[in-house]
Amino acid sequence: MSSKVSKKKLKSLEYRSKKFSKKSKTLEDHEKEVQDRALAQEQKLNKKVEDEEAPKESSKPETSEKDKKGKKRSLEKETEPTKETPKKQKSDKKEKRVILFVGNLPKDSDVETLQEHFKRAGQMPRVRIPTEKGTGRQRGYAFVEYINPHYEVASKALKFHHTMYKNRKINIELTAGGGGKNESRMNKIKEKNKKWTEERRERVANEEKKAKEARGSKDAIVQEGVQSGIHPDRLHMLK
Repeated sequence: MSSKVSKKKLKSLEYRSKKFSKKSKTLEDHEKEVQDRALAQEQKLNKKVEDEEAPKESSKPETSEKDKKGKKRSLEKETEPTKETPKKQKSDKKEKRVILFVGNLPKDSDVETLQEHFKRAGQMPRVRIPTEKGTGRQRGYAFVEYINPHYEVASKALKFHHTMYKNRKINIELTAGGGGKNESRMNKIKEKNKKWTEERRERVANEEKKAKEARGSKDAIVQEGVQSGIHPDRLHMLK
């Protein structure tokens, strides 16, 4: 009898111990869960406090990427040196033009043959042949223009005065661009032609002087040859 009772008690004790251990385990889990919740809540509060204090610390608002790029571009424009455009530079340089009036031309004149005639001065010129309105017939004169010519080019072109072109003796004189018969333009043309006439007279005088000197030198050699008995050509070679 006593052995049976002891067995029953033993089973009840085991049952109670298991039940107690289960309860203790659930209590531990509950306690841990409460602690986790409290920790999570504390972290949440700390984060909220930090978020509220952050705007106070930084008084300046954050600039966006777009604003940053815009500021960078404006700074680059300020520091970038101003560059003049090629068109402006070209407009500053004025072309030097020499324009010749060519008169007494035949009615069948053409640009190509006139260019070939005046190209011998050392540069290909521009040629314009005016025509009558309505009929389209040539007026009998032309304008020959040299752009930025060398001094020798203009001088040689003026020497074509009274040269033959298509069996006609042409007349050449300096003129100015722009057209019209206003006083300033006419004075400019007169001044140019006066200067050219003086230069031509001086050039002709120098050429005549050189020719005279050459003739005098030749006469002196002939005279010396006669006196010495040596042929003038031989005497010239010896000298």
